[in-house]
Amino acid sequence: MEDFKPRGRASLGVELLNLAPRDVVLDLGCSEGYVERYLLHGRSRRVVGVDSDPVAVDRARRLDPQGEYYDCPAETLPFPDSTFTKILCLDVFEHVQDEHRVAHEIIRVLAPGGRLVISTPHDFLTFLDPENVTPRLKNLARRVARKQPIPFPVHRHYRTGQLRSFFSNLTLEHTHIGSTPYAMLVALLYGHVPLPLGLRSVCRKITGPLEDLDYRIRLPFRGGMALMLAMTRSEGVEQQENPPLPEL
Repeated sequence: MEDFKPRGRASLGVELLNLAPRDVVLDLGCSEGYVERYLLHGRSRRVVGVDSDPVAVDRARRLDPQGEYYDCPAETLPFPDSTFTKILCLDVFEHVQDEHRVAHEIIRVLAPGGRLVISTPHDFLTFLDPENVTPRLKNLARRVARKQPIPFPVHRHYRTGQLRSFFSNLTLEHTHIGSTPYAMLVALLYGHVPLPLGLRSVCRKITGPLEDLDYRIRLPFRGGMALMLAMTRSEGVEQQENPPLPEL
């Protein structure tokens, strides 16, 4: 498996957290712990990674034996209320099964005065998203071959108001809409092209700095492939009322 320093949204997201030495940080959707190892460790009191993929969590634990990682769904976080002063959720929300319940859990474990930084794909040029285009092309080929299409989850995109509505009782402090179609090309390259590990490492050295630059580019008319919000929970309330959960 590949190990690499996360770029683009990860570096901006950690910057927007405004980390302090006494912070307790949750990385929701930590995958194999890249952000923990390269961008979070040593900058706060405690860092916790959570992911629903047990294979990814196992690898994170092996690569970072001193780290703290949990295998669990974002809909049911195993932490008491107000545990974390900072929460990072990078390009995870668009994949979850139940957006309302995940938002409820994020708000529940975020301490008063704490900050959430969350990113998703922006609802802009959505038809270029390789996470949706590639499975559709595969199913088209299956239909031509008279085979049954395979169901696939839709990779959701959000406008600012749509994402904001899940966290309406948090205070919005920063909105970033940026990135060009270059981001989609990078996602296609590393997500769908079977490059040898050595070649992937060389490509990462080339595309990484460009990812950092690209993610911060702001296109006219609020265009951009990526959306990131930084929000805080009010300090004056012991336990805010969370958005109502949908009936199960």
